[in-house]
Amino acid sequence: MSYQNEFEAKYIVGLCAHLLRLGYSPSQITILTPYVGQLMMIRNKMPKSEFNGVHVTAIDNFQGEENDIILFSMVRSTNPKSSRTTIGFLKEDNRVCVSLSRAKHGFYAIGNFELIRHQSRLWESIISDVESRECYGNSLPLYCCNHPEIKYSAQTGSDFEARAPNGGCRKMCDIRLPCGHSCTQICHVVDTEHAEFKCKKICDKPCSYNHPCKSGHYCYRNCPPCRESVERVIPDCGHTQIMECWVKDHKCQEIVTKTMPRCGHEQDIPCSTKPSLVLCRAPCPRKCINEHPCQKSCSEYCGQCLVEMEKVVPSCDHKQMIPCNMQPECFKCKAPCPKLCPNGHPCPKECSKPCGKCKLRIPKAVSTCGHMQYMKCYQEPDPANCRGECEKLCPNGEHKLRKLCSEDWPECRERVIKTLPECGHAVEAQCIADPSTILCVKPCERSCEAGHKCLKLCHEKCAPCPSKVKKTLLCGHTHVMTCGQASKNSFKCPTKCLKPICERGHICKSTCHSPKTCGVCKEMVTIQLSTCSHKQTLKCFSSTDPASYGHTCQHPCEKKLQCGHVCQKKCGEPCQKICTENVVLDLICGHRARVQCHKKSQDTVMVNCKERVSVRIDCGHTTQTECYKAKYKSLLRKACNKECKKTLSCGHACQKPCGNMCTRECMKLVRRRRRSCGHVLECECYLAHTVDHSPCTKKCQKRLPCGHPCQNACGEPCSMCTLKSLHRYPCGHSAKIPCNSSIEENPCKRKCTTVLSCGHNCSGNCGHCYSSRMHAVCIFEIRLQRYCGNSVTLPCAGLADYCDRNTHTIPCVHTRDHSNCQQLCSWNCKHFQCQKQCTEECDRPPCNEPCDKELRCGHRCPGLCGERCMSVCPQCEKRKFIRQLHPTARLGHIPANQPFFELDCGHIFTVGYLDECMEHSN
Repeated sequence: MSYQNEFEAKYIVGLCAHLLRLGYSPSQITILTPYVGQLMMIRNKMPKSEFNGVHVTAIDNFQGEENDIILFSMVRSTNPKSSRTTIGFLKEDNRVCVSLSRAKHGFYAIGNFELIRHQSRLWESIISDVESRECYGNSLPLYCCNHPEIKYSAQTGSDFEARAPNGGCRKMCDIRLPCGHSCTQICHVVDTEHAEFKCKKICDKPCSYNHPCKSGHYCYRNCPPCRESVERVIPDCGHTQIMECWVKDHKCQEIVTKTMPRCGHEQDIPCSTKPSLVLCRAPCPRKCINEHPCQKSCSEYCGQCLVEMEKVVPSCDHKQMIPCNMQPECFKCKAPCPKLCPNGHPCPKECSKPCGKCKLRIPKAVSTCGHMQYMKCYQEPDPANCRGECEKLCPNGEHKLRKLCSEDWPECRERVIKTLPECGHAVEAQCIADPSTILCVKPCERSCEAGHKCLKLCHEKCAPCPSKVKKTLLCGHTHVMTCGQASKNSFKCPTKCLKPICERGHICKSTCHSPKTCGVCKEMVTIQLSTCSHKQTLKCFSSTDPASYGHTCQHPCEKKLQCGHVCQKKCGEPCQKICTENVVLDLICGHRARVQCHKKSQDTVMVNCKERVSVRIDCGHTTQTECYKAKYKSLLRKACNKECKKTLSCGHACQKPCGNMCTRECMKLVRRRRRSCGHVLECECYLAHTVDHSPCTKKCQKRLPCGHPCQNACGEPCSMCTLKSLHRYPCGHSAKIPCNSSIEENPCKRKCTTVLSCGHNCSGNCGHCYSSRMHAVCIFEIRLQRYCGNSVTLPCAGLADYCDRNTHTIPCVHTRDHSNCQQLCSWNCKHFQCQKQCTEECDRPPCNEPCDKELRCGHRCPGLCGERCMSVCPQCEKRKFIRQLHPTARLGHIPANQPFFELDCGHIFTVGYLDECMEHSN
């Protein structure tokens, strides 16, 4: 049993936390204890987040080691005067030596010293020496490093945190910080210079112009640029501008009137804007050949004059308003057409369009009937399509037909009175109906022989008369029946006959059947048979002579056979010749068997005894079988299904039943280890010697070079890894790709999220853009206006760099007509000048001199002269600059003062790397 002391564990943990708050490193502190139980209790009270690095161990595991500070827990604490009190491991001199000699700078021992000094002379001398030096007591005296006048003592583990939360005391620090605020912490020993302390008060530091900070952030953070509005004089122009305090290089936005260098017009533009960079918006002063003023602004291409003027169209001599730039021969005349159709109707179309057929609707007369019909002018009336009302009469000449003139004659549906030829009734029917086919629906006027009127319709066949009448039948009975039954004598008398039918006085129970006879009597009577005197129940008509009707006595036979048993048949049947009664027979085997009586006289050997007996077979097994089979032991030996007791040559018992012949191939499953791979396989015993020669089916345990386990069977050669692992692309995306392939073979397939310089999103995928080191060409379609004045829709492909509007014009800096510009190219720097004309390809060499311009932040541009300045400052926006820097530029050391170049895609390269790429491609 291992000992524990919770008080000492809490005190040790509190003292260790206090030492850490004083600034000691966790690696400088070691906690020793003689018992594992105390060791586990101390570890459970020390959270890893606070005590990570503190070494807690037993005395036996710390031999030969040392540390700056040792905290020793003695654990044992009982009544020192008790006779059963012992101190265990603390009595051993070697353990005492290890525990007391491991500290370099400080040693703290916590325990029941009164108990220990009574149990050990060694400890008595040690404690006496410590008392003489005043290093012994019931509590640990402490004092504050910052306030030496404050002293206190720690008697329990909780006193350390309660009296020195930060290692000092409970006073406030109140030291003045560089920002002017006071420290708000409780007295602390660590970071007394407040180098790491972050002031959490609201910032009130002034800017360089004494404007107080209004951002509302904590004092320890850097102040953002001052947004206070101030009025300053622009030194270049002398204008006064209101701007934010932090702005140094402010471009004057005062609207002034400047003269455009290309046209001489005066334009109101911001003071800082160069007139050469502004498009003149004054009305264009040019006129066309007809002296019409241009409708566009001065900077726009005039194009063709679209002012409408009156001209004569030569093809028709009409005067029309035609655009100034259009010839009258090309204009389509829009005046009304003066032509007439053959019927004198004017054409409704324009003069320039073909007339076609006249489609004016006019009335025309049909030649066959004279009806007037409205139709198109060019159409002729067709009698087959006449929509007038027909004026003809029906075939009977009585009614006017209700149809159109062009329709066929319909059947006349007018209702008229017609007389039917069969009955003479007058009925209402259609005019076209034939009277001989009309069914009369009036009541029938015919009567039966008795004078009753028919109740059906006239056209229906008369049925037998349903009227009720009384009539006396031939049998003398009187009944009520229908008139039709009485006339046809088809009524059957329902009265019972009740006449005597036999000599025994039975009456006839059938319905009246006069004048026919009643028939035989079928009443059941009991009679005594004359042959055997048994009583039998028969029908009355067969009781006088039962034999003639095939009746025999059905009582059991009472006669006895020769063996003395009663006959088993009926009385009227002949007796059986052999007796089938079961009797008990003593067999020669000593058993008794039940057999039929007629077999009793036979030899008992012929009777098979079915009694179950136990028989011992030649193999030594005992089996249950029928008595008569016990003598056939050879057959029983073959049928024995008990476990075979024989042992095969391999040492295993035979697995087949005893009656089967043993084989040489042992089928018992055994486990054998393969020598080549060490796997244990399970196989039949007779195949155990082939384990090393057969392929192993277990999973291969080898590790591939990538670190993943092989997925093949052990007997198969290891193949390339097919597992997918998570890879991180340089673009920041992650994806699972096959382990045996590289990032170059499986580029990132996500859509590129970069915004191109034209303002459109990149249409390529991230992997293609990264591998090709440039983004895909922008395929966003924009509207581009050509110099001829026509517009065309083309892919953006970088054209949007010129303007952020949907309609782009690529102006020449010298003249509006770029195709006829004869001046020198304007692309130059202070080192080189292009010698070609504006319309020719430039011959200016690349300038490798550093750019002398300043970025928005005030730092010098790290690019080249004559090229576009960088959008990111490597000094102010270092993180963003490194993020945009292409990975190829991060592989090695970048030389000092190395210029950079920013592509349209936003990636930044060193100029030296781009020069190497160009040389390699050439």
